[in-house]
Amino acid sequence: MTAITFDSWLQGQLDKGLVDIKFAILPGKGVCSDAVQDELLAAEAAIEAGFLKSAPQPTSRIPEEIASIIASTGH
Repeated sequence: MTAITFDSWLQGQLDKGLVDIKFAILPGKGVCSDAVQDELLAAEAAIEAGFLKSAPQPTSRIPEEIASIIASTGH
């Protein structure tokens, strides 16, 4: 598999019709935007290769104030 950068992956997704993607990352404990982007690319590659049958679930903790906003939207 050819290495792909997050920026080129994102551009490909935008070309396919993705209209928005947002990350809210609080750096700390080894977490940074590069690590999150690398995880996303690894998950996308695994899904494309057929290694995962369903989308990965997030493992990060969502702060309560953000969780309440998400819950209030009905999603």
